[in-house]
Amino acid sequence: MMFRSALFFILGSAMLVASSGCTDNTPDQPSGSTFEREDMLRETAQNVIIPAYSSFKADLGQLSSDFAQFESSPSQSNFEVLRNSFLQAYQSWQPCSPIEIGPAAEQSLRFSVNTFPLDTAQVNSNLSTGWDNLYSAQNNDAKGLPALDYLLFISDDFNLFTQDSRIQYFKDNLDLVTEKLDIVYNAWNNGYAEEFAVNSGTDVGSSLGLMVNELNFDFELIKNAKVAIPLGLKTLGVAQPETVEALYSDASKDLLIQNLKGVKNLFVAGEGTGIDDYLDNLGAKYGSENLSNAIIARFESCEAKAASLGPSLKSQIENKPSEVEALHSELQNLVVLLKTDMPSQLGVQITYQDNDGD
Repeated sequence: MMFRSALFFILGSAMLVASSGCTDNTPDQPSGSTFEREDMLRETAQNVIIPAYSSFKADLGQLSSDFAQFESSPSQSNFEVLRNSFLQAYQSWQPCSPIEIGPAAEQSLRFSVNTFPLDTAQVNSNLSTGWDNLYSAQNNDAKGLPALDYLLFISDDFNLFTQDSRIQYFKDNLDLVTEKLDIVYNAWNNGYAEEFAVNSGTDVGSSLGLMVNELNFDFELIKNAKVAIPLGLKTLGVAQPETVEALYSDASKDLLIQNLKGVKNLFVAGEGTGIDDYLDNLGAKYGSENLSNAIIARFESCEAKAASLGPSLKSQIENKPSEVEALHSELQNLVVLLKTDMPSQLGVQITYQDNDGD
């Protein structure tokens, strides 16, 4: 499916670049006045990463509660409450997406929670014949939040949701997402946050190196999976609006904006000391301005262009794609700063390869 294809498209022949074989491409170590990278990482964990997981965990809890209420008392009003709590949880997932570091990477959290577009044929096969294991390869594109989106929004009639094993499939997918998140959340709150902070080098396996790579990786998923592929920029101009995220709830635009905000927040560490401050400490420039300011300004421009689109990204692509193309161009401009200028200044190596041409 397309998101999965986009993920592997970005990853390409994904491999960690061994330092012994790529000495010509290894960035110089950053120079500048004393900067406590360990403090920056600790503040990022406490101000951004753990709160993001906490918010998602709380919203998943509310979704579970509303699902239990609907299950015990099926009604149209309870169905609408369930739909709304799902959309809130889907939004609160977005800031977690770029944090595929440590425990999240071990759990393949991003892949498990939000691989889209959904393989509806596989979902419908599961609903009619049953399923043994949502972790099996055949269900790679038939689980997680996209599956819940389909079950809740394929019809406005709550009665359909109660048929053909849909209730059980919803429960199993919600349990899968909750189980994965709990493992990651508990790890960050029981030692990994400090492990993350003290791993304060700039090498391939350092926390800064991992964070810069995942920030970039997730941003390219925004550009490609959420915008370029639906626009048809990867299929010789043939638009594929049906590949947007959250196709059935039509929440793609709002999710995209929240994802952008999440990546930016990881960059600035919320109100704390972040990568932007480290770049300032290094005296990193983009032309005559601070590189950090240029990056933040581009983020804000991307958010503004996304916000100016109509409420439905799918309809926008179908009826007025030029404005989505403008958003893609702005995203592309930011890729250059995030993937080339920023790592070079930080002395961090980008360890995944793609065929995107940036």
